[in-house]
Formats: sequence, structure tokens, C-alpha cells
Amino acid sequence: GTSCSLMPHVCIYLWQFAGIPADPNYDDTEGFSNYLYRGLPGFGTHLMAHIVQSFRTKQVSYFDYGEEGNLEAYGQAEPPRIPYENHDLPVAMYYSYEDDYADMEDAEWFADILGDTVVTFNKYSGYSHFSFEIGKDMY
Repeated sequence: GTSCSLMPHVCIYLWQFAGIPADPNYDDTEGFSNYLYRGLPGFGTHLMAHIVQSFRTKQVSYFDYGEEGNLEAYGQAEPPRIPYENHDLPVAMYYSYEDDYADMEDAEWFADILGDTVVTFNKYSGYSHFSFEIGKDMY
């Protein structure tokens, strides 16, 4: 069995924490338990620390290695802000009204920063933050 079959209460909590909708009509909950079992691929402690840093500072900067590490990495005491406005690759943005991690205001703010590089900005209903990875209709 999967880790969720061994500890269903933990998986239910993780589903709720991760923004998986209570209505399993959209997301493959077994697929999500397999996703959790594999350890959230690509989601290491460094990435988690960077996300926490962004929430704490309320800005998106390069990783904060501390003053000494920042001086070595960036030549300054504080990590510089990531200059998204200098981005020049085409971007397709997808947003769901039910996403508990990114609200529409943030998505539109980010699209404004990216400017003309946003080639499409699609808005959907009935999807969670993880639906593009584990949604029933994403296979």
C-alpha cells in the first residue's frame, strides 16, 4: 500500500494543507498520495527555505545566505531582488480561482511585471494548486 493507506489521517491533513479540494472530482487523490510518497519531487529544503524567506521578507529576492555568504555570492550584505521585469522569454500563465497559495491579485501583479512576455493568461475554476500535476484530466 501507499503511505496514505498506512497513515490516512496524515494524508488528509496534507491534502488540506496543500490545497487539494475536498471534492475529488478534479484531483486524483491516489495520485497525490503517490506524489507525497515519492517525497514531492524537486521540492528540497533549500527551495522550502527560499519560499519561507519570500514570505518573511514580503519580496522575491535571491537566496539569503546570511551577510557573509551574501557578500561572497552577490557582493552585498542583502540578497538582491530578482529582476523579473528583465525577463524576455515567453510565458504562459495559468491560474485557478480555488488556488489557496496564489490569489488572483498576486497572479495579475506578476503578469504585469512580466509585461509583454506573457503570451497567454488562462483562468480556470475547479482546480487546486497541484491540479496541473495530479488533476484527473491532466494525464
